[in-house]
Amino acid sequence: MNRHYAQQKLSLLWLALIPGLMLSASVPAQSATTSTAPAQDPNSNAVFPSRHRDGSSNASTTELPSYGAQGTSTAGGYGAASGYGAPFATRNGWENAGGGYLNTRFAPAEWQLNPLNAARLKTAWTFTTRGDVSATPTVQGSALYVPDWGGQLYRIDTALGKAVWQVKLSDYTGNANSVSRNSPAVARDSILVGDQASGTVVAVDKRTGKLRWKTLVESNAQARITASPVVYGDRVYVGVSSGDWGGLSPGHKFSFRGSVAALDLKTGKVLWSFRTAPEGYTGASVWGTLAIDPQRKRIYATTGNNYSVPLDVATCVENANGDKTAQLACLAPDNYVDSVLALDMRSGKPVWTRRLQGADAWSLSCLVAPTAGICQKPQGPDYDFSGGGANLFTVVREGKPQALVGAGQKSGVYWAFDADSGRTVWSTQVGPGGNAGGIEWGSSVDPFKSRVYVAINNNHHTSYTLAPGNTETWNAGSWAALDAATGKILWQVKVPGIDPIQTSFGAGGRGPLASSPGLVYAGSMSGAMVVLNAETGATLWSFNAGGSVSSAPSIVDGAVYWGAGYRRFNFGTGANNLYKFVPAAPQGR
Repeated sequence: MNRHYAQQKLSLLWLALIPGLMLSASVPAQSATTSTAPAQDPNSNAVFPSRHRDGSSNASTTELPSYGAQGTSTAGGYGAASGYGAPFATRNGWENAGGGYLNTRFAPAEWQLNPLNAARLKTAWTFTTRGDVSATPTVQGSALYVPDWGGQLYRIDTALGKAVWQVKLSDYTGNANSVSRNSPAVARDSILVGDQASGTVVAVDKRTGKLRWKTLVESNAQARITASPVVYGDRVYVGVSSGDWGGLSPGHKFSFRGSVAALDLKTGKVLWSFRTAPEGYTGASVWGTLAIDPQRKRIYATTGNNYSVPLDVATCVENANGDKTAQLACLAPDNYVDSVLALDMRSGKPVWTRRLQGADAWSLSCLVAPTAGICQKPQGPDYDFSGGGANLFTVVREGKPQALVGAGQKSGVYWAFDADSGRTVWSTQVGPGGNAGGIEWGSSVDPFKSRVYVAINNNHHTSYTLAPGNTETWNAGSWAALDAATGKILWQVKVPGIDPIQTSFGAGGRGPLASSPGLVYAGSMSGAMVVLNAETGATLWSFNAGGSVSSAPSIVDGAVYWGAGYRRFNFGTGANNLYKFVPAAPQGR
């Protein structure tokens, strides 16, 4: 470790231990300017804080926390007072899809891996699965938990790379089609997994793999649990999505409406459920992992497009002639299409809500059978918030800490909102949008450096100019770093390799990103697993995974755990592998 890197490490650890001081306080104060990127907020003043009968608002301004280097809160109330939950990944654990309940996919305690040894990463073991692995593995100590697209759920010994137990998800659900793309949420005695073939969540004994309970969160036959569950205290929080978006059968009638639910961790009982669309509307699925804010007692969710809206609403939208603000005026106020939501974690009631796109009714029939009469007109762009969910992080602006809720949209825009009020702080058009992204499966936030790391898929292969200061145009995917306080693009680099399906184009960055101090971990649909220098975006290490990489790794105790393969919807190629990487010793030692 060189002197500069060691000094940086010590200074950041020291800052993290000062009560009331943000990790990002090492970043100079930023002016309160919004990014000049061309993102349009169609409803910039449409923040709806819930109010009590006496007129008072639930929105509050409170002291922001600081985060310890081991991923624990040192002030401000983000640590779980009882039950289970950590804000970030810890030195020996990555407990849910986002690493911790802030959903930042950041490992603040990971100092064994750094820009000086990342190039020496080597394969410690390869575990062969029964199907592709697109979920981020979760880790607790020597136990790793991951599902595959073959319908299996595994506990794997992290030292040996051997299965401790392996169970078919259908053995828990009784549904032969059951499969999961979830990152299993780790609790004290169990892991929580959702079913991609129904609206079912199961709790599984960590030690034995036996079923503890199963709950049908949503009874609609099209319901799916795509969002990875999150555990905080004695509750499980999860979003509900669907397969209803296909709509390819002749005469198909859409019926599904999205929701967010809270379950009792011990029993699986549904404590509350919040609908994201009213009667007469369908869709508004919750595809992404939720972010938990214990300090404000809120959860943050993101939603998708409608599949259909009432006919009179569709007529109103058509008459709006593309004016997004006018389109939103046509919709019911509780139709939370393409939205970011702040919900009270005790009741599920909305605190503030933001609808970011205008009208957006879309189904797969619009793409493959546009004349079949199922795709509702006018057709939307399918610019939902997909599988990444919301990120909760803090920045320093004008010398003061501010909590932000961030989210990446398939439009290619990354948004940042004030956590208290829901007001837009900044938005940045990072790359072109598309019905498969844009920003698809998730971003990572490093609060040490006040950075947001974003992947652009660009499935339509639209030409754009990489920022900043780059004159070269590009028509495939990219990875970018944004200033978390302002949204300014700090660097942007091409995703390497060739699109495995459209081989005349470069590859997309469909999967989520992860980060640790100094490093960004990114997967290419070409099959490359890549580690980037967080300061510059330069490639430090690359590995051919043997199939498309639509996943992000978990980074725990000096090791990187990463799955490969994604054949779904003919987006990429398969691999059926899970890898563990560790840095090799320097030559001569």
